[in-house]
Amino acid sequence: MNYVIGDSKLDRCKALQSALQDYPEIHFRGSFSNASTLLAEVCRLPPDIAFIYIGNKDFNAFSAAEHIRVRAPDTRIVFLSEIRDYALPAFEIGVDNYLLLPLDKMRLHNMLQNLMRIR
Repeated sequence: MNYVIGDSKLDRCKALQSALQDYPEIHFRGSFSNASTLLAEVCRLPPDIAFIYIGNKDFNAFSAAEHIRVRAPDTRIVFLSEIRDYALPAFEIGVDNYLLLPLDKMRLHNMLQNLMRIR
């Protein structure tokens, strides 16, 4: 499986990459600081998972997720945020999972196991 990250903050991207290093079956394909570059990459070669940070004015995560659903329907979408209040709207638009930051390693592990099983 491979993944991309959509987030305008490099430190969050690095933290997620670091957490995912424990999973050799999941391969990093790139991080994108704005929705247009993320969508271009998803259209070029759809990833198995798109991790998208929600809560930054510079990156419209909801719009990006809706476009990914249309252009790459097999890509699993996982939102990440420090804010619980975005979870319900995220699931209403069809994201596959929602992780609160800072990441809980057990929750991340369980989510990845479920995504790999679905694949």
